[in-house]
Amino acid sequence: MNLENRQGLLRATAIVVIAVTLLTLTALFMPVRQALLREIDQRFQLEAQLIHSTITGYLEHSVDLASQIPSRSEIRRQMLRYVWGEISQEDYRQFAEPRLTEAVRASDGIIAVTRVDRNRVPLVVVGAPLRVPESLQFHPGSGEIVGTVMHTDSSAAYIVTVPIRDPVGGLLGYDLVGFSLAALRDQLSRATRLFDATSATLSVDGETIARAGPRQLDDTRGDQDDAGGHLATVRYRLASQWELAVARPRRLLYAPAETFLQRMAIVIVIVSAAVLVIVHRSLAAVHERARTAELERDVANRRILLQEVHHRIKNDLSMVGSLLSLQSRSSSEQAVQAALSEAEHRVTIVSQIYDQLYQTEEFGRVRIREVLREFMRQFRGESITLSAQDLLLPRKVAVPVGIIVNELVVNAIKYGRPVSGEAEIAVDLNMDDAGALHISVRDNGPGFSSHDPAELSGFGLSMVETLGSQFDGELTIPVTESGGAIEIVLRNVERTSE
Repeated sequence: MNLENRQGLLRATAIVVIAVTLLTLTALFMPVRQALLREIDQRFQLEAQLIHSTITGYLEHSVDLASQIPSRSEIRRQMLRYVWGEISQEDYRQFAEPRLTEAVRASDGIIAVTRVDRNRVPLVVVGAPLRVPESLQFHPGSGEIVGTVMHTDSSAAYIVTVPIRDPVGGLLGYDLVGFSLAALRDQLSRATRLFDATSATLSVDGETIARAGPRQLDDTRGDQDDAGGHLATVRYRLASQWELAVARPRRLLYAPAETFLQRMAIVIVIVSAAVLVIVHRSLAAVHERARTAELERDVANRRILLQEVHHRIKNDLSMVGSLLSLQSRSSSEQAVQAALSEAEHRVTIVSQIYDQLYQTEEFGRVRIREVLREFMRQFRGESITLSAQDLLLPRKVAVPVGIIVNELVVNAIKYGRPVSGEAEIAVDLNMDDAGALHISVRDNGPGFSSHDPAELSGFGLSMVETLGSQFDGELTIPVTESGGAIEIVLRNVERTSE
């Protein structure tokens, strides 16, 4: 074979080798690109979730602080007197103003409180007056953040509304609690600062109230940064009118991927550089996976930390229950022993709920049937039948429900025994299709002297009505052929899906 033929054969062989190499690398190009972009998107979603969790936790803490203000029974009693016309508005203002002032001073976040009656008429103003806009919708359930931002002479505030409810008078009015917007902005800034080139914007009804990060969103331009480039954005709905947007410029988010793809394109032309580029990007991918795994471990550690908090609360409650039991045994007064025993039962039911929170994999949720089964074992020697639906309830619902069942069972044991024979008590708990939780306790005793709850006195029933009012509850004493029965329906109950 002559030289010219050999050169042609070498050229053909080289062309075939290059073509095969090009086809192979091209076939690998798209899957590698998609996998890399998907991994970067997942990591950005996880970073955004951490920012969202920080802001959500801060706002929930604000609601908890605001809900503590009208929780005292004396405040509700005096406001009920004002609603019934027993005292004037000025008398009520003189009573409530120093207490609201004390609540504002006791909290670093609260800067103002305005108390209004159920007709939106302001009664007491502490700090800067918080205007009640006509568009503001009050809800009779628990406290909530509303989509309203007030600007005073010295500061800006976001508003939390808290209903003031009474077991007898029902809804009496509302507290408008103003929290410093500067503190919320500081929280957003600290959470965003953890991640490079990430910006976050908090808005209410389309109005931006807080921004953080090197490239701040401009809602008038949509999802674009200051240079006009597109942003990768994750949006969360925090309250009814609040929105959190976490963004990063796509050119920065996908910069590692684009660099890898450019190198891969060069590799397609220069086969000799392919191995070096693949190794380099493989190491970069390992680094990205390690970063993602580190973020996942951070989330897991926070969950473990919260579980440990529940565990410590459970231990503290167990200690309180033991102290109550010791004090009961050391007292010679039968009435004191009975009161301490009832208090011990209340502490025990809350302790068991926190025990489940610590042990369960359903984080922050409680299987109420298991809690009630464990709780019923305390009443040794009593004939108690439990029929409960297997429901997963959040902690803030499970604790009041457990205390309500405890009070009704103790009431049946004390007053529901027949003249002769053994007491038989039946406990039923279920949720209907409308989401209302029904609790019923029946006994074979002498029944009630009246079927109107308002005519019956007792701390236990008063506590049940107060706890039920948090969830728009209704307590009834139905007429039965024999024995006694108490039923309570909780209509505003949040049920956690399986």
